[in-house]
Amino acid sequence: MKPIIQINKLSKTYLLGEHKVEALSEVSLNIHAGEFVILSGPSGSGKSTLLQLIGCLDTPTAGDVTVLDLNVNKASDRVMSNFRARSLGFVFQNFNLIPVLNVYENVEYSLLLGKRSYQKKDITDVIEQVGLGKFSHHKPNALSGGQRQRVAIARALVHKPNVLIADEPTANLDAKTSSEVLSLMTELALENNTTVVMSSHDPSLIEKSDVRQIKLVDGKLVGDEPRALSNVI
Repeated sequence: MKPIIQINKLSKTYLLGEHKVEALSEVSLNIHAGEFVILSGPSGSGKSTLLQLIGCLDTPTAGDVTVLDLNVNKASDRVMSNFRARSLGFVFQNFNLIPVLNVYENVEYSLLLGKRSYQKKDITDVIEQVGLGKFSHHKPNALSGGQRQRVAIARALVHKPNVLIADEPTANLDAKTSSEVLSLMTELALENNTTVVMSSHDPSLIEKSDVRQIKLVDGKLVGDEPRALSNVI
């Protein structure tokens, strides 16, 4: 089956003053529908840059990125913006919840951005799925870090995206909560047949995960362990 994400000789260079910083160098890989992939590597290895390119938040310096048949290199900003709102979900390290909105409203906001028709049940169901049914009217500052990240996951998945992009989603959580959040993401992604591409620099979390691990060092792909290919649809 054709990969849902195709990356071919992908490179990204940034200019810092007069100096060029090569964040990615000729990375090539394919990701299929239903896969759960963890990008691993030390800080500065290129994980976040690769996620930004897959998530249509940036364009490459060289090479190609195709996500769901959208060639990121050739798409306009408007096309990429609409594509992100409708086809992708995002979970960030710092949660990025809107502090003045409660749990229900934060999750609903994702549907409003995508200009989708929906029913209240669509929102309450996903909030229940992440175990926060009793907290729908709580605002983020009344929740723990783990609960906030569960809200972020619900917000990212409420519109049933094809691809979920998660940039260090457990970095601000303790070990127990990190494991719980990863298990929740794995369960919900499998249930919805959502492809997940997540970054992490936590070796203990990665080793406990029965998922495909792609390792980056200095912007280069140095390892690819396809441990979850049995989950490919």
